[in-house]
Amino acid sequence: MAVDQASRLRQLIERNQGVGKGARVVSVASGKGGTGKSVLAVNLAVALRRMGQRVLVLDCDFGLANVDLMLGASARRNLAHVLSGEIMINDAVQEGVEGVRFLSGGSGVEALVHMHEKAAAAMTDSLLQLEQDADIILLDTGAGVNDTVMRLIQASHESVIITTPEPTALMDAYALLKRLNLMGTRLPALRLVINRVENSREAQETLRALPSLAMRFLNLNIEPLGSIAFDPSVPSAIKRQTPLLLAYPGSAAARDIQKIAQLFMGIQATPRTGLSSFFRRFLAKEVAPSSIRVNCVAPGPTQTGWIDEELANAVMPDIPLGKLIQPQDIAETIVFLVSERAAMVTGQVIKVSGGHAV
Repeated sequence: MAVDQASRLRQLIERNQGVGKGARVVSVASGKGGTGKSVLAVNLAVALRRMGQRVLVLDCDFGLANVDLMLGASARRNLAHVLSGEIMINDAVQEGVEGVRFLSGGSGVEALVHMHEKAAAAMTDSLLQLEQDADIILLDTGAGVNDTVMRLIQASHESVIITTPEPTALMDAYALLKRLNLMGTRLPALRLVINRVENSREAQETLRALPSLAMRFLNLNIEPLGSIAFDPSVPSAIKRQTPLLLAYPGSAAARDIQKIAQLFMGIQATPRTGLSSFFRRFLAKEVAPSSIRVNCVAPGPTQTGWIDEELANAVMPDIPLGKLIQPQDIAETIVFLVSERAAMVTGQVIKVSGGHAV
């Protein structure tokens, strides 16, 4: 019988806990592309490095990896080369401007999720070496809400969500928060940055609106971290392949990012055990928390999904699952399960028939 991957990782982590205080693992994410996520990750890294922090940026956007270019370098090696056994992990880490170190994920981040448990455990042992020279590890995730992105966000200690005041961008950011909320209670501390604001009024209104919606409808607390002004210096710096803080240090956007870095360092970090806890959660087989599986069969479309214990306690007194009940009751149960509080992991049509919930 194969040893459970979580057990292997747990043993590995126990061996590594207690070594140092543990790095602060922070994901930088967005609900859609084009919000300035990588620009924030790179320049936040530069600002934190200037504040004396040892910073490592892990470029997890395997589709559009560009952190290396923004740091004035070219990634000759990435995590995929490490996974293939071609090089050691320390050989894949490179140094960009201002002493900011980075590791390009390439296709390696996606591959790591699907590795066999023995290989994953061995690779985790190697990846934990990254923590020896880092106080803060910034994960530049891919945009959107695919499974790998959501794993990265959930596994991190903190997550900075960046969006813009545009309605479509705000909707996508809310969709990301909504899906994150479906993943259970073990979530990172959430921070919010609004990019490309026209003025302070727009910044304040947006910084209030999204957290208010998240608390009201998702019961999620997201802490405003700041805003970044709309600034033509940003695309100019990207064209120069130089971080904004170096290319245009006096620009409005650069000053805003420096303020965000200062506020970030002033926030008390969440309890953590460094990369060990991050990889334990990132490589867990199930994205969803401990839950109860419910199969619903009724006339019309049906769903197979997972509900967490809190949701189960709300459902079970009213719907006697496992017994014959009225089809309309089952239909209401299905609607309830796929509502925004249901932690859906799989969704499929079972069959059209019924009066049974099993």
